[in-house]
Amino acid sequence: MRNNKEYIKVSDIYSFGIRFSDNDFYRTITAFMDAVIVLFDDYAFNKKEVNKDLIVQLFNESIYGHYIIYQNRLEYQCSSENLNNVKEYLKIDSFNIYINEEVRAFTGGDYCPNGEFFLIDMVLGEVSVI
Repeated sequence: MRNNKEYIKVSDIYSFGIRFSDNDFYRTITAFMDAVIVLFDDYAFNKKEVNKDLIVQLFNESIYGHYIIYQNRLEYQCSSENLNNVKEYLKIDSFNIYINEEVRAFTGGDYCPNGEFFLIDMVLGEVSVI
């Protein structure tokens, strides 16, 4: 996609990736990616169009919940200040989103896998981390 505002039909997305440079949040990000598979696979949603800005909004609005449920589980460092810091830390921007050809270009170049790139193959319906 050439810019953040450019829309693409969900059914035309065959590869989707998010780059999040802290692989300590593996459970949080993969939970979001699993939710994306469910959302994008939904018959009604599959006919809609999305852009990177919308995906960023979906991520930023839901990622804190994924963190609490799948990673933190209210077990450690649960002060309000700490949780607010985590909430801000987990936010991404549109440059973290890769769609279709951008995924191939990013992962096929000089990228050195270290667990910071979360990828969905929409054909297989699988999340992988590279």
